[in-house]
Amino acid sequence: MALDLRDTTKFPRTATTAATAANLVEVQIPIQAGKISISSESNAVYVFAYDGLADNGSTPTTNYQFIPQDNILEMLVGRGSTRRTSIFVAMKTGSGTISVMVEEV
Repeated sequence: MALDLRDTTKFPRTATTAATAANLVEVQIPIQAGKISISSESNAVYVFAYDGLADNGSTPTTNYQFIPQDNILEMLVGRGSTRRTSIFVAMKTGSGTISVMVEEV
């Protein structure tokens, strides 16, 4: 099930979502967010940011950014026509919890 953060009105905002290695979780980014951070204490995380993916779709085996367990990835969000409305996350193996923070920069 997608992690919908689009109703965010105060920044920063934190959230968590359950994830597995088998299926993608869509993280829907609020329009005001300029930065998103992703991490997990329980497992390594794959982050996907390209077109053609869907919430609960099968996890691709290529074109991902890898975040080792207990590390954090900070990404700036595009503006205007280069802005992504969502990114996708999945665990590298097994299941666990992924932490997300969005910030207005």
